[in-house]
Amino acid sequence: MQFEYEDIKFKQEKEGVNAIFLEIFSFKIKNEELERLGTYSVNKGKIVFKTNINERKFGELINKGFNSLTNLTNGKPTTYIHKNSGIPLMGNVSFGIIDRGTNILEIKPITSCNLDCVFCSVDENRRIRDFVVEADYLIEEINKLIAYKECNEMEIHVGCQGEPLRYSKLTYLIKKLRHNKAIKRVSMDTNATFLTENKIDELINAGFTRLNISLNAIDPVLATKMAGKPYQVTNILNAIKYVASKNIEVVVAPVIVKGLNDEELENIVKFAKNLNKKQKAPLLGVQKYLYYPKGKKLKEEEWDPFFERLKRLEKKHTIRLILKETDFSVIKTKELPKPFKKKEIIEAEVKCEGRLKNEKIAVAQNRTISFTGPAKSKAKLKITRIKHNIYKASIN
Repeated sequence: MQFEYEDIKFKQEKEGVNAIFLEIFSFKIKNEELERLGTYSVNKGKIVFKTNINERKFGELINKGFNSLTNLTNGKPTTYIHKNSGIPLMGNVSFGIIDRGTNILEIKPITSCNLDCVFCSVDENRRIRDFVVEADYLIEEINKLIAYKECNEMEIHVGCQGEPLRYSKLTYLIKKLRHNKAIKRVSMDTNATFLTENKIDELINAGFTRLNISLNAIDPVLATKMAGKPYQVTNILNAIKYVASKNIEVVVAPVIVKGLNDEELENIVKFAKNLNKKQKAPLLGVQKYLYYPKGKKLKEEEWDPFFERLKRLEKKHTIRLILKETDFSVIKTKELPKPFKKKEIIEAEVKCEGRLKNEKIAVAQNRTISFTGPAKSKAKLKITRIKHNIYKASIN
């Protein structure tokens, strides 16, 4: 009797079996737990028992393992959100779906990043837990939301707290979503460190129509400093050039930090301008570093000098740098109703730990609610945020 899964590969180790899930996550099953079921071996990623065993009990071992899921790239405990987890995909800024009342749905199938950018608004070092979402669960909920919106010009935007190319089901997810005829565009924010020509071709074949690629310096030393980790900027430049040569839009998206890479912006503009790519979307999407209380702490530049710099470069290089929503075909649509009001007192079921220390995630009325503080299985909460169906609360 054997057990084989598409997304789990079993590997025999000294004290038991290591189950590799979605390539970068894992949990362990002890030898004695498996031997209670029967004599077993591991062969080509499968667990094989010599005789028939109790399948229900084996399933219990798998479920127990998921409760101790770990991200192999950083050692963080990880919560797997799936259709039967009891955790909705609306309500949290870190995972699931964000609907801002437009034709663009932002989706977040994974947290975790391979870089440590000095300006990061998330600051992965302060996040103590990761999340990964079942692809089919995302597909089902996205299709429901699109049907509610009654819009045939939808865009799916993959914008993770981290690097989306770490999600091994990404091309599967997009291919399945592209069966929905209302979805006209699919875009993604990426640091491009995992992009090869083959990977780019794979993304295009899956249905991506635009890649927003982070490029914060051309100078190799400065680029590595901005990334906070070993970083080959030449590979990123080559990836951008290859994307520009294909039937897909590319937006070069630097984050500008006064005193760090502001003098490098003109070199980035020259590079993007020389791509000579004709596309509807702008070639550059220049962002100003913004301070976030739970992100990296740097000095923030005022808006006026930032825009003055952009205007000078626009005039000098005959390229548009100050953008509008219409540049990305954003249109207003219906937004899902908000089941809670600000300051409302609710009772919610506590489901799991959040990404930050002492943060909890609770569930009520098919929404997740984030709060900080001690709680058991139930919590009485006072809603403090409801914008875009992202919910935060305090313990009441």
